[in-house]
Formats: sequence, C-alpha cells, structure tokens
Amino acid sequence: MTLSCNDLGSLCRAAEDKRYSLRNNEETLKLILFFLTKAELVDEYEAWKEANPNA
Repeated sequence: MTLSCNDLGSLCRAAEDKRYSLRNNEETLKLILFFLTKAELVDEYEAWKEANPNA
C-alpha cells in the first residue's frame, strides 16, 4: 500500500487534531493522571511489602 502526499498530509493532520483534542479534554487528562498515580502507588506498595514481609 502506498500513500500519496495528500493522504499522508491528511493522516498527519488527523493525528494532530486527535492529539490536540486529547490534550484539551479535561476528563481524559483526569483519567490519565488517575491511572499513572494508581500504577505508581501499586509499585510503591509492592516495594513496601517486599521490605516488610512480616507486616
């Protein structure tokens, strides 16, 4: 499959539009922050359990 310059340009604009809308979507940002924080806390909890096996 080959892409013409117009196809490639359209694809790049669509991707940029999607990134822009995601960056400016408050709910999306809240979800991303939630999952990043959750992953960090899980990692910290696992490290704490290893350091405190009798707790």
